[in-house]
Amino acid sequence: MASLPHFNPDLEAYPPESVERLRTSLTLADAVLLAVPEYAFGIPGAFKNALDWTVGSVALNRKPVAVLSVAQTGRGSHTRRALELVLTAFDCQVSWHHVPIHASLLADGEIQDDRVIRELARVVDALSARRHGHSDGAEPALSA
Repeated sequence: MASLPHFNPDLEAYPPESVERLRTSLTLADAVLLAVPEYAFGIPGAFKNALDWTVGSVALNRKPVAVLSVAQTGRGSHTRRALELVLTAFDCQVSWHHVPIHASLLADGEIQDDRVIRELARVVDALSARRHGHSDGAEPALSA
């Protein structure tokens, strides 16, 4: 995302190479997993900029998308509300996942808790099943 210029609709006809790479990657993907941190009660600016660059293409349209929040209980709801608005523009097949985590479950910034790792694997498996059409997209609530 660091290589993407600030979104400029005047560049849509001939987007920069970094934008073309992003769009191509998303277009070729069967499904997309978005892990988006909450920053200042919303979507981080660089992430929103990347999404803005995809609006003019069909890179995300109607794709299965899993949005993952790995945060302490009570965090991430602002990001979800903001992303609901943005992802509506793409008509994505969105599933929402929250895996509660506490700082005590991290070691040197890495998740060390087996329960959390299993929950994350379950999200990936569910997205893979949706990609293959084996699920209606409904996701059971993740355990706390």
